[in-house]
Amino acid sequence: MSGDFPILQIVGYQNSGKTTFMELLIKRLAHQNMKVGCLKHHGHGGEPASATKGKDTNRYLEAGSAISGVEGGGVFQLTARRDLLLEQLIPIYELLAIDCLLIEGFKQAAYQKIVMVRDEKDKHLLEQLEGIIAVIYRDQKPQLSPLDCPIFHIKDPGAISFIFNYLKEEGACLNDLA
Repeated sequence: MSGDFPILQIVGYQNSGKTTFMELLIKRLAHQNMKVGCLKHHGHGGEPASATKGKDTNRYLEAGSAISGVEGGGVFQLTARRDLLLEQLIPIYELLAIDCLLIEGFKQAAYQKIVMVRDEKDKHLLEQLEGIIAVIYRDQKPQLSPLDCPIFHIKDPGAISFIFNYLKEEGACLNDLA
């Protein structure tokens, strides 16, 4: 935990279902009036596509600005052109009065993790990571040596319930979650 909210990572290889599962989780948490912060690591090399191509904020970046932001209609978008460590990004979220932070990626960070696996071929990832609290598989349940954590299918509602309970234990403001 950092600041006033719990942090939970959703990690796995590309196409393991991370984003799909994050969407399901965010919808359920938001339905419970929870303010969820999300942070994604663009781990595919290169710069992520800018949502502001051709706009003033992107022009400022192209001109050499290290950081550029825009606010309008209740939306604030911030782009920083520099390598930032996860530990430098989390304090930004602390300013936003959220109830929890879900991080997609940053596999080697030292936060509690939900590990997404596609099938048997991905199970070696479990040996490389620490802080695993659950494993969620997308296609085929992998044969795993005994783990000290539950294993769920991506569509199993028990996975969401497990995360609710984890967040509640970590101090998130959850209203009568089932």
